[in-house]
Amino acid sequence: MQIGLIGINHKIAGLSFRERFAKVCQTLFGMAHSRLQVVLLSTCNRTEMYFSSPDLAKSHSTLLNLLKDHLSEEFDHLLYSYFGIDCFYHLARVTAGLDSAIIGETEIQGQVKSAYEAAMSHYKLPHALHFLFQKSLKIGKKVRFSFPGLAEKVSLEEIILERATDLLGDLRDKKILFVGASKINKKILARFKQRGVTQISLCNRSTPDLVPSERLLPWHQLSRWLEYDLTIFGTKSPDYLISPSTFSPRSRVIIDLGVPRNVDPRLGRLPQISLFNIDQLSHLATYKQKFEKSGPLYLASQIVAEGARNHHLLFQSKERYRSQTLLAQAS
Repeated sequence: MQIGLIGINHKIAGLSFRERFAKVCQTLFGMAHSRLQVVLLSTCNRTEMYFSSPDLAKSHSTLLNLLKDHLSEEFDHLLYSYFGIDCFYHLARVTAGLDSAIIGETEIQGQVKSAYEAAMSHYKLPHALHFLFQKSLKIGKKVRFSFPGLAEKVSLEEIILERATDLLGDLRDKKILFVGASKINKKILARFKQRGVTQISLCNRSTPDLVPSERLLPWHQLSRWLEYDLTIFGTKSPDYLISPSTFSPRSRVIIDLGVPRNVDPRLGRLPQISLFNIDQLSHLATYKQKFEKSGPLYLASQIVAEGARNHHLLFQSKERYRSQTLLAQAS
């Protein structure tokens, strides 16, 4: 099966480099590229490029050279590459949430699907990539159906709630601002409401129906984040949205879920500001996650491995049959 990937993730690369890498990949592969048909999967914790061609080694080298033309530092040691069945297994594992910082998280399934759909809108993808993504999404759904509670014990929403409560006390009497109406922000906002938090405002370029109109903060008034006890950023902005400036001495908590980061990290050096980025939150989650080898994580991994192997064999069988049919027709 002629498929491959080049990627980088939270396990082997720091946030600063992942930001730069993600920006370059968005520039090169975020829209139709003249030479390469790539499915770009870019999330808070990973950036991966999936490709298919008759000559995988050549395509792999072309991708690396493009990246090296736009990144000044050495990064080969931070990348991973997979081909054939290994590529299939990796994407299936990613889609199932088993390779995430928070094991079993559900956002990645939608992110993989969105990446696939975005690529389809730009290219006529090779059959192998269609098969890879469709079957990986199917495997991811099977894992979540088989183990619906895989991520219940630890979720990003709970980590943020717990950390904010530790620093601010009871959140029900605190003012909270969400910046961006991303999927993850919507999930966190919903969880806050379930916990009885009512003083929630939203700052977004559009006006989604997530909070009452009186709680909507116009985008051009983002500088008013200083009025809030807790501000949670979750946008796709390529640049910092806030930087050190004038502020009152009252303590504040900022959660930055963006990659690239939405908040200038220099803000975290100020004694009044407690700033947490996605890597710091992921580390908190890692400490809370404990699975036995015989537990759900092991069983879910078995489903992924078996599914990837069976679908890969099915693809190979279909390709052999198709080749034989074409040869018979030609003769």
